[in-house]
Parts: sequence; structure tokens; C-alpha cells
Amino acid sequence: MEKNHIDYIRTLISRNVGVLNKLRYSFPPSILQLLYSTLILPHLNYGILAWGNAAACYLEKVLLLQKKAVRIINNVDYLAHTNVIFLEKCILKVSDLYSYNLCQFMYSVNNGKAPTILQTMFNRNNRYHNHSTRQSSLFHLPLFRSLSAQRTFLFTGPKSWNSLEKSLRESA
Repeated sequence: MEKNHIDYIRTLISRNVGVLNKLRYSFPPSILQLLYSTLILPHLNYGILAWGNAAACYLEKVLLLQKKAVRIINNVDYLAHTNVIFLEKCILKVSDLYSYNLCQFMYSVNNGKAPTILQTMFNRNNRYHNHSTRQSSLFHLPLFRSLSAQRTFLFTGPKSWNSLEKSLRESA
């Protein structure tokens, strides 16, 4: 299922990268970056919690399209390194977008701002034992046997949130 969705996203993004490529000589980089934010970024963000932690072989193809778009925006050679460009333009790679959206989601769960149905999917450690420990306020990591289940946001969300520094978890 992830593969089908990622293939669909790649099709949409590829079409929009083609649009950027046709407009690269007509507009300055600032306008091209706005077009990237309008034509490509929404497709990357939509449902990223469901597909953003898929196998690397699927995500690599999306990242290649993203790199192509960034090169077009900056009018650089197709073999140019993109890490510097991503940093200069403040554009998040697809894996970073997943991490960012996951942390935003877990923040809303932690602060009771997520829908009730999602709130009930995550439990704290203090629900499983009565004694007070340093980790009693952290989210309980569910037991999943398969690696594919461990890549879902039900597992990676609490794991990522628990790995944050205490000052970040407690910030409002």
C-alpha cells in the first residue's frame, strides 16, 4: 500500500518538477521556491505520517525528485550537491519532513490537542505500573514484532518523543 501511494506521489511531483523546469528561465529563484512550496510541498506533507517512514528504497525515489526540484530552483548543474542548497533555502528533505510532522503530532498528543481517537492510541508508562519512576511520564512503547509495524507512527511517535530532551518535551 505504501508503495502505491509513494508511486502516486512521485507521479504528481514529477509532473510539477517538469513545470518548474519550464519556468526556470522565466522567474527568479525566489518565485521558483514559492512555486515549489505550492506545487510540490503539499504532496509531500499529505499523509506523511502514514508513508514517510517507508523502506528507504521507496523514499529514495521521492528524495531524488526533491533534489531535482531544488537544483532547478537554484539553476545549478544536475550533478551539483544539494545538501548546501537545502540548508540555504530552508527546505526540508522528505525524511526531515516526516520527523518534523511526527514531532508536531506527538506534541499535540502530549498536550491533549489531538483528536480523542488518536489520544487513546498512546499510553503513558504510569498506566502500566503504580510506582513513580523517571520514565513514568513518558509514552509507553507498544510491543510490535514485525519491522514494518515498528515503522508506523504508533511506534516511532512515542520513541521519537521519548528521545527528546526533557526541556523540549516540557516546553509549551
